[in-house]
Amino acid sequence: MAKATKRPRADVTDAAPSEPGEAAPKRSHGAQPPPLLPQQQGEAANAPVRDRREVMADVARRRAAHFANYAADEDEGAGELQGKQARTLGPWSSARQLVEARSAAVAARQEKILDASRVSPGKAAVSWTPRRDPKLGSRPICRVRPLFELCADVLVEYIEDVESLLGLPDSIKNRLSAAVCQQRKLSNEVVHLFSEGGPAEFVLTNCAALEPDAMATVVKDVATPRLERLELTFCGRGLTESTAAALAAAGPLDRLQVLALRGAYRLTDAALCSILCNASNLQVLRLPQNSLLTEGSIKQLPSLVPLLRELDLSECRGVSGAALQSILTGAMPCLESVMLTGIPEVSNALLAEMALGLPLRHISVARCSGVSDEGLRGLAAACPHLLTLRADACTKITDAGIVALAESCKELQIYKCTCSFDASSGGHNSGSFTLRLPFLLNCEHLLER
Repeated sequence: MAKATKRPRADVTDAAPSEPGEAAPKRSHGAQPPPLLPQQQGEAANAPVRDRREVMADVARRRAAHFANYAADEDEGAGELQGKQARTLGPWSSARQLVEARSAAVAARQEKILDASRVSPGKAAVSWTPRRDPKLGSRPICRVRPLFELCADVLVEYIEDVESLLGLPDSIKNRLSAAVCQQRKLSNEVVHLFSEGGPAEFVLTNCAALEPDAMATVVKDVATPRLERLELTFCGRGLTESTAAALAAAGPLDRLQVLALRGAYRLTDAALCSILCNASNLQVLRLPQNSLLTEGSIKQLPSLVPLLRELDLSECRGVSGAALQSILTGAMPCLESVMLTGIPEVSNALLAEMALGLPLRHISVARCSGVSDEGLRGLAAACPHLLTLRADACTKITDAGIVALAESCKELQIYKCTCSFDASSGGHNSGSFTLRLPFLLNCEHLLER
């Protein structure tokens, strides 16, 4: 049975002009058909009306030969149009050719990746040699700052234009307040952003710029029953007796566990006692650099805060040795951390008695000139579970005291002694720090020396 072949239909409407003397329009895609010869154009123009159809049919046949690209020897539907042939047929064939070419490229790329992954176990895939000299060590890490820090920088820069921080968690507020204090942008107006709403934790790392009136207002805002942590650093200018009275008049602070008032040089014994009367569940009390505190308030600590676990009296030079002995020899059974930095009344006898009466885990006797090897021996014998000992600038400590400490305190993790000593010179300052590591081999958990 003979197979009918399909002849491409020429676009007569595009080929034939609409008027007898009008030139044929050009196609918008593909190559242009060959132009008519002048003689042919004349014949088409001068042809009689009865022969014009035949002339235009002849023109259409010649132009159709340019557009017709049909391979009669191939099976219908099995051939593919490639290259320029597909493009001359129109945008559909061109788009189809591009899609097929893209699919073929993706398949070839995937096959190449699979071939590269098929590597024998004993053969390296790539032979690589580093350009950087290994002797120079690892490359410096280029740290990218977290998004929170970048946003905090913007807030700190324009903190005076912020209207409110209500809704932010207390932890984020504390970080923002620390950044504001570091940039010295904490003022009487800005501080209310952190105290409004009655936060559970209120921390200011630098209150030196706050006036007494602003400090009193802040204390009234934060002294609520939900307050758990109150830390004010360098608050001597604003924390007066009236401010302390406002804090005491706020009512019971049963949930308050941490109270830190650093540098409150106007805080008196009476003001401190009035504050502690409302915080019977206090566990951490830090009062460093409070020069007006004496034995009048220190001796009342066991009755005011019986659950105290941490006490910091660093640089409180008004506290006598008798007051320390009255509270640190068993009157406060829960006390585990004692910081007595810079108190000259601390002696070897006090250190030994304190170790016998309390379950101490962290002790600081830095810049206590009365502490020597004898005090370390008594401390080591009474506190075998000691974790931290800070003895900076204690020039009377020699190798013998460190040996006794290392033999008894097997759980010691941090030992700081930034002074310089030399056993051969009688323990006097020799101008350089010397530490004999064999003495510390028994301290398996030692992290810092």
